[in-house]
Amino acid sequence: MSQQVPNPPPSPPAEIYGVNLQQLMAALRVIAPLLGGILITHGVMSATQFDSLINQIGTIVTDVTVLIGAVLPVWAMVSGMIKHSNASVITEASQVPGVTVAVNGNAPVAVQAVAHDPTVPNVVPMPDKPK
Repeated sequence: MSQQVPNPPPSPPAEIYGVNLQQLMAALRVIAPLLGGILITHGVMSATQFDSLINQIGTIVTDVTVLIGAVLPVWAMVSGMIKHSNASVITEASQVPGVTVAVNGNAPVAVQAVAHDPTVPNVVPMPDKPK
């Protein structure tokens, strides 16, 4: 019998459209001063206002990063609890080719519901034994 290795918590994507986070940050470090220079030159804002804006954006990015870091473990816990519920485990086992899962009357209500669900054909209620 093989031992199942638990799934690691999900991690953020390493790349988005072929661009990793370091490349994106490098591009932003070039674009932000360029955009700021254009805005200052055209009188849309002063250098002090632009500096303040950049600092506020940095604070927002930091806050969002902290929030994501706090939310991801909770999300991983909740999704893991859902994925490993009795009904989910039975449904997943029924998807193995050649496997039919028979559920007896003592099974939890959620598992019995899966056995009577016509969309899950390989999970069936166990027939009652004749008395």
